Amino acid sequence: MENPYQPTAAPLLSQSPAFHGKRIVAWAILIYAASNIVGILSGFSMSHWEIYGSTMDEAVAHARLVRRLGYGMVGALLYWRFGIGVTSRLLLHALALFVLVQIIDLSFSYFVFSVPVTELIDPWATARSLLAATIGTGAAWLAAHRSLASKPLRDST
Repeated sequence: MENPYQPTAAPLLSQSPAFHGKRIVAWAILIYAASNIVGILSGFSMSHWEIYGSTMDEAVAHARLVRRLGYGMVGALLYWRFGIGVTSRLLLHALALFVLVQIIDLSFSYFVFSVPVTELIDPWATARSLLAATIGTGAAWLAAHRSLASKPLRDST
């Protein structure tokens, strides 16, 4: 009979590598795809443009705002979910993920969608993406550090 108090021969959790390259690539593709889905859904919603405003100009402006908010919320949510799975060097992983998403976006915009080089880099869109990444990564960092905080014992007086 086995001794239940004897430690197992193999560790229960394998040591994770310091940098998760494959995971970053997978999440970058997921974030890029999700942002495109938000854009497509926003475009489809314009078939009922009256929900955004009484005139077409007003509807277009409101639809852009809704699309930008959608990009930000989905991006922050995905960066948060990515960050929860990172065990060490969260900032490095998040920065690598952000840069890779931007490279994928620029590459697709230039090679697939034939966006001219002069229109390729939009500082405001990059800043919004960075804000979403910062919010998501910050939420993941707070979630990781909150669970490590000591909790008071009940009735410990």
